[in-house]
Amino acid sequence: MLRRFYRALGWSELAGATDQLCRYQLGPVVLALYPGEHHLDDQESDATSHTTLVVRLPSRQLLDEAHRTALNAGAEPVSPPTDQPWGGRASVVADPDGHRWELLWVPTHQSET
Repeated sequence: MLRRFYRALGWSELAGATDQLCRYQLGPVVLALYPGEHHLDDQESDATSHTTLVVRLPSRQLLDEAHRTALNAGAEPVSPPTDQPWGGRASVVADPDGHRWELLWVPTHQSET
């Protein structure tokens, strides 16, 4: 399910991807995703960790488009695209394994206002 979701977003997997580990080249960074039950140190613990990954987009229109694309690919909406009080725009979606992705547009003097 996870691999199908990211392929639907148009991401290309790196060689050797499996249903237990999928990897994507994102500029100079390799993003590796795996199901939550496969943590390296899964000893008994009350600790929990929640991480939101952020994708910064160059315009508010591209943010809205990316949000629709993610939903069409199977993401669950967490928060819709919303103008922020500080002047930017953001939304949050969750992929099929529950990884949260914030889609973010931050206005600058060089980008759309």
